[in-house]
Amino acid sequence: MLCCSGHHRAIHEGHISVKGTAPDRLVFDRHDANDPNPVALVRSALVKLGFRSTEARELVDAAYSHVGDVPLEALLREALRCSSP
Repeated sequence: MLCCSGHHRAIHEGHISVKGTAPDRLVFDRHDANDPNPVALVRSALVKLGFRSTEARELVDAAYSHVGDVPLEALLREALRCSSP
């Protein structure tokens, strides 16, 4: 997926989330400050726990593919479970 630098930054900061399959089945959701993106919050939590940013993104993507839209705690738990060998 190709996007401009502003949208790229918004995705990484959790203001926009992208789900689905490229090129024709992508779904974009915009989040405001009062409704933070749980995927971005879990990525941030994993980085604060010591995971590299790319590793955190991969873990959250894997977790999301297993559990989908679930509460923040469940997504974090699944991401941590995905990190175990």
